[in-house]
Amino acid sequence: MGPTHHGVFDISYLRHIPNMVLMSPKDENELRHMMYTALSHEGPIAVRYPRGEGEGVVLDQSFREIPIGKAEVLSEGSDVTFLAYGQMVPVAVEVARQLSLEGRSVGVVNLRFAKPLDGEVLEKLIAQKRGSFRSKKDL
Repeated sequence: MGPTHHGVFDISYLRHIPNMVLMSPKDENELRHMMYTALSHEGPIAVRYPRGEGEGVVLDQSFREIPIGKAEVLSEGSDVTFLAYGQMVPVAVEVARQLSLEGRSVGVVNLRFAKPLDGEVLEKLIAQKRGSFRSKKDL
């Protein structure tokens, strides 16, 4: 396999490893915080990041640890919620913005972690019994 397929199967072969943490940042700022988090974590961690350039976001002045397995709710919506991971988060945010211009109420959740998943956020979304969307690019 060449560069176009690097990283295609990593989630599937890493998820079964006990205590493995799989995380993927939405942008370069979150990548910095994930790397900082990995330094203090006492267990295996894989940080997935795309090749190429970042989004060009402003970087925080200081580092902070990201709670392992905790998703980030970027926006709440009453019609549908997009669950996105890694580089698909900015795409989900933009699609949500476009749909809001059409009068739709769209939420976006940055999953951050493929393992462990944030069961609390997922259970909350399931309990709301409304539509949801999962990007299949990475998961």
